[in-house]
Amino acid sequence: MSRRRVAGVIVRRALIGIVFIAIIGAIFFAVLQTVPARNHLARKVAEMLSSALNSEVTVSAIDGAVPFNVRIAHLSAERAGVTWLEVDAFSLRWSPASLLTGRLSIRELYAGTVTVRPPPEHSRVAQPAHPFPPDMAARMSRITVQKLDIGRLELDRQLLGNAIVLQVTARMKRRSRKESGSASAHIETIDGTDAGLIINAEASYAEP
Repeated sequence: MSRRRVAGVIVRRALIGIVFIAIIGAIFFAVLQTVPARNHLARKVAEMLSSALNSEVTVSAIDGAVPFNVRIAHLSAERAGVTWLEVDAFSLRWSPASLLTGRLSIRELYAGTVTVRPPPEHSRVAQPAHPFPPDMAARMSRITVQKLDIGRLELDRQLLGNAIVLQVTARMKRRSRKESGSASAHIETIDGTDAGLIINAEASYAEP
């Protein structure tokens, strides 16, 4: 068999492989858009967060173009009968292409309202069958968030002495792994005794 024929066979097989992978990916994506698959994903997310937060976490139905654009109407964490964390209108957009670099790049992380109260101390909940991975800290270091927006961050008065409502905006920029990155944050009090207070911060960083 000539080299030209060998090259042709290799190209055809490669194209067939690419088409096959694309079809499997399309089927997987289609399955994730079904109600049973999204309900299963919501339960798994609730289990993972329950282990991480040592609380009973409830996640409402997941919406959006799962898994690339995920929206959750309501999320809450309860411990010893006290709901200490509530998140409304949560959404997450991420880039699948970033996985090729060994990282997870989140394009946008948004929450309409986040309410935080002090959780009860010295209380534990039953751990799920699959606990939070012990190497999660190392995994989290590979995640970057390009844009973070919280419309209302409501902090209970028991946390800081006064009830405060903040609006939080943060950005991270980095062109490549070899270059240093920059991060900026804008925090503004929109309700409470210190309403109108604005905090701006900027920093640069680089991986060792």
